Amino acid sequence: MKKPWSKAVSLVLALVLCLTVIPLGTASAAGDAMSLEQVRELMNAEPLYPQKTGYVELDQMLEELVAPYEGQDTYTTLKGLYEWTVNNIDYSWDGYSQDYAPAYDCFTLTYPLTYETGLPQAYPRDMIDRAYHMLTARTGVCYDWGILFAVMARYVGVESYVHTGILRIGTWTGHHGWTELKLGGQNYIFDGQQDWRSKGIYGKIVYDHFGISMASSWRYTQETDANAKRDASMLPVTDPRVRIANVNVVSSRSGQVQGGGVCVWGEETTLSSAGELPVVGWYTPDGTALSYEPSYTLTPEQDITLCALFEGDVFIDLPANAWYLEDVLQAEAMDLVSGMSEAFFEPAGTMNRAMFATLLYQVEGAPASETTGPFADVSPNAWYANAVNWAYDNGVVHGMSDTEFAPLSNVTREQAATMMVQYLEQQGITSSAQEPEFTDEGDISEYARQTLAQAQDLGLVTGYEDGSIRPKNTLTRAEGVALLMNLLDCLEAA
Repeated sequence: MKKPWSKAVSLVLALVLCLTVIPLGTASAAGDAMSLEQVRELMNAEPLYPQKTGYVELDQMLEELVAPYEGQDTYTTLKGLYEWTVNNIDYSWDGYSQDYAPAYDCFTLTYPLTYETGLPQAYPRDMIDRAYHMLTARTGVCYDWGILFAVMARYVGVESYVHTGILRIGTWTGHHGWTELKLGGQNYIFDGQQDWRSKGIYGKIVYDHFGISMASSWRYTQETDANAKRDASMLPVTDPRVRIANVNVVSSRSGQVQGGGVCVWGEETTLSSAGELPVVGWYTPDGTALSYEPSYTLTPEQDITLCALFEGDVFIDLPANAWYLEDVLQAEAMDLVSGMSEAFFEPAGTMNRAMFATLLYQVEGAPASETTGPFADVSPNAWYANAVNWAYDNGVVHGMSDTEFAPLSNVTREQAATMMVQYLEQQGITSSAQEPEFTDEGDISEYARQTLAQAQDLGLVTGYEDGSIRPKNTLTRAEGVALLMNLLDCLEAA
């Protein structure tokens, strides 16, 4: 059974514990802060190098806080921002996974903020999220007060840092975080969280932690290594911070472009050939032509990729070491294939059933079809209508059903092999092979077993290095052209 006074004793003990863990601080405990007049003199003598965070939402909030001080001196502005943190923030470990110091690395909240593309980072991201949390949730711990005022001071243009270490108040010592401003070449402490505590006692801000020389303070002891690492992660306000755009140029296989790379945002940059071979076309990655002049000038306001076609090259996206290069170039020279756009072949793109039927149609010389064909899904006006109808008339294709060809469906490797074998049969070229010899022959559809065996025997297909044929894989455009050239070799040999 509890004694009647046990609850009161518990409350007293809890209060003592709180006061021990989180010191209140008093004006008499300080005494080492400069006078406001001394702070004014130092701040107003400091040259300003305003530094945005680069995060749109946070910078908008900072601008709203700074706006009322337009035309005022540095001291008035920074003192006003400091007072805002003392008057509008409450002490809380909300947002942390632990509620005791030093647990500053346990901040768990992130915010979906928008960053200005191309602007070099000035702050580690955790500082940004904590500053934004302070401005929106209006809660934080000493470390967060240190971050917020450091961000505010930098926004105005004064070099500042957030430092951590040991704070002494009377006989109490504990881990703490605060802001330091660099004024006149020396660091001065501005501890909004401790002034917030003093305000709780006196009912007003007494500024007993507003401008304490770090060099002479006996109450604040630095965590030297941790602070040096944190300082190094912040871009000095005096450093140039030029917004940049990355201009990436993809060249066709026979040349290289000079220019581009890291460019100044919003300034003209010119691209041209780095050698004797001229550029004959500039394109976007989706194939849109930009210019046919030897050089191209642009004003980048975002990261951008351009493509350059050099004289003598047919397509931009055919690397010099591509296994399919000669096949594609030969097929294009014979007018058997064309690109997906003016300057791109798209070798890794998929090939559909209409495309492959058209390849065989081109080999035959694109003769006129004698019928319209039975396929309801092949419109007479479609670009592939003549090819599909010719292929049906000559037994090259039989459709997915009696009335469906599925022209835009991806063609599989076993379907393509079957079409080629059936085309060769019409040319009098046959094979007696019955069973294919591939490591994955069990994956071959029943209808394609014999035709794949014949395609293998005729040299139309050879399979992959591991001995597989991967019969149901979609045929790429590069693979389709390679099969086409194998077909031509077979015809020539016959």
